[in-house]
Amino acid sequence: MRTLQYSLVALTLLAALPGCKTRSEVRREAEMERIKQEVTSVKGQRADVDQNVEELRTEVARLATLMEQQGAQLTGHHDELKKEMTTLATRVQAIEQRAVEEEMGQRKQVEEQRKQADERSRAGFDTGKALYDAEKYEESADVFRAVMKNKPKTEEARRSLFYLGESLFNGKDYASSTLAFSDYIKAYPKDSLVPTAVLRQGQAFRATGKNKEAKLFFQEVVERFPKGPAATKARAELKKLK
Repeated sequence: MRTLQYSLVALTLLAALPGCKTRSEVRREAEMERIKQEVTSVKGQRADVDQNVEELRTEVARLATLMEQQGAQLTGHHDELKKEMTTLATRVQAIEQRAVEEEMGQRKQVEEQRKQADERSRAGFDTGKALYDAEKYEESADVFRAVMKNKPKTEEARRSLFYLGESLFNGKDYASSTLAFSDYIKAYPKDSLVPTAVLRQGQAFRATGKNKEAKLFFQEVVERFPKGPAATKARAELKKLK
């Protein structure tokens, strides 16, 4: 570019000399004009290049700023996520702790209910037995049923089932009494009161006039349980039926 500028200056000085223009001078002037145009074109291209470079620098700066902003935002999001995770972890721990406490409370409640049921069961049998001894057979039967329902697998429930049959028998509900004693024999086949339960079944059939069926039960007592007070009573019953 400097060579072009020097050539332009030299041509300008030659053009200023006095005299008529020769053919050589005309060619030089034409050449100078061409050089001027090239210089102008080069300057324009340089200006375009400089502008493009400036625009690129501006874009680079803008992108750098944007990246910084986004980086700051990402850092902020990361911090927020950490806070949220910490909060969630705290909540989960609180929920787990509450669940453990509730489970312990439920266990205590179940244990307390079990103890209360045991107490009600024992108290229920005593109440039923007192009503039975007072010959209030219908009320005692209701109490014995309640004991069996509240605590079916207890000693009180076993005794209640037997005395339910006794209450029904003495209350002259012979059909229900027979069924209650049948349930007792099935539930406790080796119990010491089974002979009495079978005897009561025979007596219930005899009380309703079904002597043939009653005789079968009395014979069963004598054959299966030959010794004991139930067998003695069964033999006496058999003599009455002859």
